Amino acid sequence: MRFAIFSIVVILILYSCSLGDESIPKEVIKINPMADILLDIAVAESYTESYILKDSTLNNDSVYKSEISKVLQLHNTDPTVFSKSYSFYTEHPTLFKIVVDSTHDRAVRKKERVYSNAKSHFK
Repeated sequence: MRFAIFSIVVILILYSCSLGDESIPKEVIKINPMADILLDIAVAESYTESYILKDSTLNNDSVYKSEISKVLQLHNTDPTVFSKSYSFYTEHPTLFKIVVDSTHDRAVRKKERVYSNAKSHFK
């Protein structure tokens, strides 16, 4: 009897895990490239806020769009494909969390690399 209950529990756990298994369509940017793009967009937006938008005569929206366009060109990505991919990930929270976590991890590693390089220059 215990074996039967244990087997049912294991089957239910495996079944519930498979429900969360979401596959990424081929027209959607894969997780790692998407994380790279999002990190570069975050850096571009930060740069824009810190330096470019100091000029109050500029239109904020057009400046942001221009910088994002540059990032997408850098990654050889079409804006429509990026938009569809972003929408896909936001509609799939499990996958979106993976993308966001990957983006965050990349940012932390990049910051650590910059700081360690800076420390070595000041020794």
